[in-house]
Order: sequence, then structure tokens, then C-alpha cells
Amino acid sequence: MPPKRAEGAPSLGVFGAAVLCFFCIALIVGGSGAAPLSGGVVRMASIPVLGVAIWRLLDRGAPAGSLWPGLLLAAVFALLFAQRIPLPPEIWTRLPGREAALDVYRAAGLKPPSLPISLTSHETWDAILGLLPAAAMFCATLTLSLRARWAITAAAVLMAVCAIGLGMLQMAGGPDSSLRFYAFTNRDSAVGFFANRNHQAALLVCAIPLAAVIAMSRAGEARGGGLFRSVVATAFALVIVVGLGVTRSRAGVLLLGPAVIGAVLIALRGQLVRRDGSRDPRPALALSAAVVLGVALVATFSLTPLANRFQASITDDARYFLTPTTAAAGVAYAPTGAGVGAFVPVYQTFEGPQMLMRAYANHAHNDYVELWLETGWAGAGLFGLFLLWWALTTVRVLRSPDDAQGAFALAGAVVVALLLAHSFADYPLRAPALSTLFAFACGLMVPASRRAARGREEAAPGLADPARP
Repeated sequence: MPPKRAEGAPSLGVFGAAVLCFFCIALIVGGSGAAPLSGGVVRMASIPVLGVAIWRLLDRGAPAGSLWPGLLLAAVFALLFAQRIPLPPEIWTRLPGREAALDVYRAAGLKPPSLPISLTSHETWDAILGLLPAAAMFCATLTLSLRARWAITAAAVLMAVCAIGLGMLQMAGGPDSSLRFYAFTNRDSAVGFFANRNHQAALLVCAIPLAAVIAMSRAGEARGGGLFRSVVATAFALVIVVGLGVTRSRAGVLLLGPAVIGAVLIALRGQLVRRDGSRDPRPALALSAAVVLGVALVATFSLTPLANRFQASITDDARYFLTPTTAAAGVAYAPTGAGVGAFVPVYQTFEGPQMLMRAYANHAHNDYVELWLETGWAGAGLFGLFLLWWALTTVRVLRSPDDAQGAFALAGAVVVALLLAHSFADYPLRAPALSTLFAFACGLMVPASRRAARGREEAAPGLADPARP
């Protein structure tokens, strides 16, 4: 529940409201990384947000704990730009995997020109632009107060519920429903704002721990307010679990358990912000009851379609061939990688006859082996540093006092973990909507600066630690 705002202070501030609008736009129209219009709208909307966020960080100073993730974000951009720098032929011809390109120039009797590390430089540039929404959301979150963060968290949950409603209408309209916004989509499932049922499921799974933040108690609040939010959180959780079953996503079903465990921990943690120091178990119990009821409803009405999805042989799944083939290609192009965006042409030179008649492989459906293929050792190293930051920050949050900051940070850590786990079997972070949500979750893991929390424009005294005056 959002705190009582300071007298005379607006609820979010102009920038907080702008970030909230951008976040909603990203979730609504950023459902496919392959759709030019979808990605273009989100990228354009992110540019002013990123510019103002950087100005605010320079003006106010970055909050404590933001240096490491900020440097990692800068390093990712630096790596992508480095892949586009033309190298003299004396260098790039010695890189692994460039023999075929060199043979073409030799056969044509031409002198090899200067070429970059990336075999698809234009795709790498597109990846740079594709990072702008996530960068904007992360930088903006660092400057927001707890009140603004609560509002965006609530928006994520509400958007998930809206996506469920849209998915229900899609199922009612059949496979050719005009409410399916993308030409290439799962026409037998509810996909909501997305092109992929797994991405819809990823949003719904992430909304469960975020719903737990809505159920948090507030310092000095009467018991009636906590009960009201417990009911609201219960309703959200119930709808989300039922909507998850309609997606028919195996990854979504498997991630439901970890999401619920994280949500219960968040709900329990948020109760110690009450001034009397007592725990109120109602939000945690309500969330648990909602999940049990939701699972029962799904088992009653949608068990057969879900069971059919799990009964399929693993050898019938394209991932069975995609992952090892992509990993082998990554070894062939190590240590530099083939360049971000080069998966499709490189994979086609490695795929065996068993994959030729199955389907067009646009991604490896395992973002880790695809990252290895495209970025080599540098990408693997940066991802390892990110995992180390996430792990150390999560441990620090679990050991910190129970307060609103810790509850927000724990929710962010759970969302990051869910999306990273989902990336083992899909590519959720390549959708602008989910990459923006991922960046917001990373921003939640960094405590809001005192200046943002106590400023006139975004005062949030009600969510402050009760131990402080």
C-alpha cells in the first residue's frame, strides 16, 4: 500500500509519472523483439526517459550500490560497439570461424577489406538500439522514490491481469482472432500482448512476487488496511495462476513454484514495517490460498491441454537439437564470438539434417548458449559478473533488517531469478517488454537514495523504516 504523501507533494512527480507511462507502453507494445514497429515504438519512447534519468543521476548522485550494475551496463554497450569496429585484414582473418569469408575474397581475387568482429554488423547495431529501453528503465528506477517504485510495481501486476483478459478474448476468438497482434504467434494459446505464449507466461510468473509487494503492511497502518490489501493480493494471485494455465506454457508451470515461494517470503518480510513490530501472516496465507485455489481450477478445467504439452517426447522439441549445436558453434567461434545478431546465419552452417525440415531457427531457445556463440569469452565473463552481483546483493538483502526497501529489493531479486531461469529454455529478454521489466527488477535491487525518498516532489514517509524518526 502506498504511503501517505507529504502535504502539498504530488503523488509521483512529473518524472515518476513519465517513467510509469513508458513502462506501460513497453509492456503493451513490446511483446516481440522481431516486430520493427513494436521495438521501434518502445525504443523511441525510451530515449527521453534515458536522457532525463542520466541527468538526474548526474545532478543528484547515484544511490549506494548502483556502481557495480551501472558499470556492467556500460560494459555491455562497450562490448557491442567494439564488435562493430572495423579491424585490418591482418587481424580479422586470424579470428576463428572467418575462413569461409576469407575463401570468398580469395576466390573472387579480391583483397580482404577491413571488417569488424561481428559477422552481421547491422544486427549488432540493432541490438545496441534494443538495449535502450532496458537502460532507460534501470537508470530511471535508480532515481525514483519508494512511492514511484510502488506505483510501477502495481502497474506491472495490473498489466499482467489485463494481459490475461486479452488472452481469454483471444481464446474465445479462436486461432484467427484479430486480437492476436502478431502474424507469427502461438494460435492455440493465450498470448496476451506477446507473440509467444512463453513470454506471456514469464510476465504472469513475475507478477506473482510483485503482487506480494502490494500486500505489504505500512508503518502505523490500521489493521483494516492490511486486510484490504490481502484481499486484493489474493484476487490478483488467483487470476494470475488461472491465466498462467491458459497459456499452456511448460516453463510457466515449472516456474510457478519458485515464484510462489518468493512471493510468500516477500509478504512475510513486508509485515515488520508495522510500528508494533508484530508479524501479520494474513498476506502470506492469502497468497498461498489463492495459488492453491488457482491450481485446483486449472487442474479441473485445463489439465488435459497442459498434460499433452508435458507428454511430448523431448526429441520432438527443437531445443533438443538447438542447444548442443549452438554450443558447438560457440566453441568454433571462441574466444571472440560471431557477433551479436549473427545466430541465424552461423547456426545454418552447423545445423544437421535432423533440423532442416523442422522449423526455422530464429533463436537458440537457450539464451546462454546463444550468448556464448555471439559474444564469446567477453560475454560469458560479463554475465558471470552480473550473476555475482545478483547473488551478493540477494544475500545482503536477506540479511538486512525487515523494511520496505528490503521487500522491494527481494521482489526484484526474485523477478531477476525467474527471468534468468526462463532463459534456459527460451529467450524472454529479447522481447522489449520483458527486458524492460528485467531492468526495473534490477533497479529495485538498488536501494532508493535518501534524496529521492525524502525530496519534496516524491516524498514517501509512510514506507520508511519505522526504526528511523
